[in-house]
Amino acid sequence: MSTRAWKTLFRYKFIFVAIAILGIFFLTIGLYKTSMSYKTYNAGSNKTAQSESVVYENSLPPFTFHYPAGFAVTRMPGEAGDTLLVKSENLTTSDVVKLSEFQIYISLYDDDISTFTLERIRQDIPDIIVEEPQEILITKDKSVHALMFFSPNGGSRTREIWFVANGYLFQASGFEGTDAIMGEVLNTIEF
Repeated sequence: MSTRAWKTLFRYKFIFVAIAILGIFFLTIGLYKTSMSYKTYNAGSNKTAQSESVVYENSLPPFTFHYPAGFAVTRMPGEAGDTLLVKSENLTTSDVVKLSEFQIYISLYDDDISTFTLERIRQDIPDIIVEEPQEILITKDKSVHALMFFSPNGGSRTREIWFVANGYLFQASGFEGTDAIMGEVLNTIEF
């Protein structure tokens, strides 16, 4: 695949992520709702309700992560990849909802790299605006290198955490202020 064709494909993926963010907005205000079944089981049955977590199991690519009880995971399949929406089930105020949900867009990634860097993103998307980039380690065993940054989104910013694992690109994004829930979930991923 030529570099130009690859860049075009990556731009389409980036556009899809933007469309997915708009989808979250419409989900939030209740214009449409979609869901697929997902396999979960309770972890920590001896813990209090506040500290209980649930495990999400993804079949392709295979991985699991823990998320707080009272949240739900909705899988939305797409042509170029799938989106997982992690969202609190009990909140209705839009400002609170913004801080209680995020999405993970998952797509095939054919470059053989283990560390996703800002330079790599700019190679594919030269005009991307990235604020406060940081390279971090995530997953339960802290074995996956990720790039965490803010991205302008209208009058606000979104928190982005992008990483590559097992031949897939993972693009987690949520409104500014969702760092706590995103970190809590992404630091429990097991491949």
